[in-house]
Amino acid sequence: NQAVSSAKLSQSTTLTKDNQAITTAQQNLATTQAKDNQAVSSAKLSQSTTLAKDAQAITTAQQSLATTVAKDKQAVAAAQVNMATTVSKDDQAIATAEENLATTLSKDAQAVTTAQQNAFTTQQKDQQSLAQAQSSLASAQQQLSQDSVSASLAAANQPSTLQSDRATISADKVSLVQAEQSLSEATLRAPVNGTVVSLSVAPGQAISAGTTTVNGSVVAALASAPVSSSGSSGSSGSSSSSSGSSGSSSSSSGSSGSSSSSSSAEVVIEPAGQYIVNAQVTTSQIGEVQNGEQAVITPSGATTSVYGVVSSFSSQGTTSSGVTSFPVVVSVTGAPSGLYPGASATVELVVKQVSNVLVVPTSAVHTLGSSSYVEVLKNGKEQRQVIGVGATGAAETQVTSGLSSGEEVVLASLGSAASSSGSSSRFGGLGGGLGGGFGGGFGGGLGGAGGFTRSGRAGG
Repeated sequence: NQAVSSAKLSQSTTLTKDNQAITTAQQNLATTQAKDNQAVSSAKLSQSTTLAKDAQAITTAQQSLATTVAKDKQAVAAAQVNMATTVSKDDQAIATAEENLATTLSKDAQAVTTAQQNAFTTQQKDQQSLAQAQSSLASAQQQLSQDSVSASLAAANQPSTLQSDRATISADKVSLVQAEQSLSEATLRAPVNGTVVSLSVAPGQAISAGTTTVNGSVVAALASAPVSSSGSSGSSGSSSSSSGSSGSSSSSSGSSGSSSSSSSAEVVIEPAGQYIVNAQVTTSQIGEVQNGEQAVITPSGATTSVYGVVSSFSSQGTTSSGVTSFPVVVSVTGAPSGLYPGASATVELVVKQVSNVLVVPTSAVHTLGSSSYVEVLKNGKEQRQVIGVGATGAAETQVTSGLSSGEEVVLASLGSAASSSGSSSRFGGLGGGLGGGFGGGFGGGLGGAGGFTRSGRAGG
């Protein structure tokens, strides 16, 4: 009975615990279901919010796409309008160029026709002269034959008649040679390649070959002159130059020279050759000039420079107002744009080149006799330091000894110090004289250049 009672008590306890566990499980289930319901609600709310944002983003993207498409259409329309305008301008430019070309060809054709007509007229006259000379020769030969017969009959009594006939024949032969030479020279030949810019020969006019001048913006192929005299005409460049501490400047003008028999050329040709610059240098500069030296040319009013080389110079100077100048001709390299015959320019010649050297400002260098020195700033005090100098320019001077890179020197014209430097630079001429620069060479400024001209080679 006691065992049964214990079993029943144990069973009751177990049932109570089971009921408590069931109750706890039911409560946990209810709590879990509540959390799950809450999570489902939150997920539905989040999904709704995400869908709304996605819909808004899609709407914004569609609006942006529409705006971009509209802008692209406007850009395409503007580009089409610009292209049409550009095409129209290009068509106009082409039409203008074709009209100019047609006009030039027409003028050239007229000039050629006129020259051919003049040559033909001259050739006709020469042929007439030749025919007359040949006729005179035939008459003289016939007369000689007759005179020979007469002379054989009366040789002893009339020796002078034979001599006279022989003299006449000799004179006629000279006339024939002159006529044949005139006929061979009846064709006008240009001494250089180029364009005829002036033609003053009239049909039937008597002209003779003159001295051809190729020293300016135009070339006189023939000079106007009577047959009995010869003349020359051309154009030559003249220039005057001045110099300062920053380089040289010049002005120039074209002047025409002519012989006493003519005031202007009958045929004027603008050569198709390269540009040259006629410059002048002083007595102190001519010794540094050499053929082939590089030149930096700055046309008046231009912001950029062109380049050239010295093609010729003369050691025979001309003196005016006590100042002697020497001519230097610089050939411009290539065919740069913006150059015009007769324009003035400033020229600097590269007369010396050094690189990777120590330099100081020229104003810091002092010269005492044959020695040069600078004032070096050490511990706030100035100390004189003798130096060796090399190439000298308006802005900087090469130091060959006595200084090291980084030392400070005192400028003569300023109260502050400037450091010596080992960097390279290029600077202009010294007072119009032979100055220089570094790293690319000392660009010594020589006298200002005369106007730009086109060069050409004169023919025979």
